[in-house]
Amino acid sequence: MNDSQLDQLLDTWEAPAPSAALRAGLRDRFPRTERRRRFVPRLRWLVTAAAIYATLALATGQTSDSPLDRLWVPFERLYNAIVEVIEIRQGTALMIQIANADPQVFVDNVPAPPPQSIHAGIWTIEVPGDGAYFVMLSHPRGLEGFTEAGRLKDNVLEFQAGSHHVRIVCNRPVNRTQGSASTELPVYVKRF
Repeated sequence: MNDSQLDQLLDTWEAPAPSAALRAGLRDRFPRTERRRRFVPRLRWLVTAAAIYATLALATGQTSDSPLDRLWVPFERLYNAIVEVIEIRQGTALMIQIANADPQVFVDNVPAPPPQSIHAGIWTIEVPGDGAYFVMLSHPRGLEGFTEAGRLKDNVLEFQAGSHHVRIVCNRPVNRTQGSASTELPVYVKRF
């Protein structure tokens, strides 16, 4: 028998299916990998209880003399803290995008020194003749003295610093999240 005859014979031959006992024996020899649950059952109960609690608190009208009102306050504070952390992270990510986009600063249409980062989410802008200003893009709930003074749209951040108009132009659009359409966002400013 030559090679071509062997190939023809092998092409026509069908191997029998393995028996169920052979399959079961092979499966038993290998360790089983079980999928881990991502949502822990205890956490599911906690979320369910929080949803029921929130529904009850809203149903009672949240009057100041309601016993549920005293219980609602910690949840409200927790919610506000989570929202604030998310806003600060988004603002910090935007400030990093601006720093990487070669920002050009203009004060009253005159070139000015570039912004200096004092923290990942806060910059200082030097306004000639008026001093330095803190600038941030997240809502400064815990920080006193910050006011909404302008907007960030596409690749331009504009705001009022005292009596001066500050404009920061980037070489590419700044997006709220990577890959999404850019939106207009508030700019918060405080005098140094």
